[in-house]
Amino acid sequence: MRVIAALYRTLDLWYTIETAYAKVTRGILGWAGTTLAITMLVSNQYRPAFLWGFAAYLAFYLGLYVLRDLFLRKGFQLSVLGPVRRRRALPM
Repeated sequence: MRVIAALYRTLDLWYTIETAYAKVTRGILGWAGTTLAITMLVSNQYRPAFLWGFAAYLAFYLGLYVLRDLFLRKGFQLSVLGPVRRRRALPM
């Protein structure tokens, strides 16, 4: 999760990326390195499960963007029953 958060730092600091690129790069490399170190420390018996879990989390997280586009289109609102078309207000 921290690796994804470090990747978001790029977007958060984009307005000042010229001066913050070193901080962004250190954050990404630091958390990616920490994840790699944890992967190496996990015993061979549990390493595939750890990597599958990491890959599944990443796929789930990226899949949320697809769902976001489906439900948050202009003119739709999320309700208990699913996406509902908003009605235009009548002129008074």
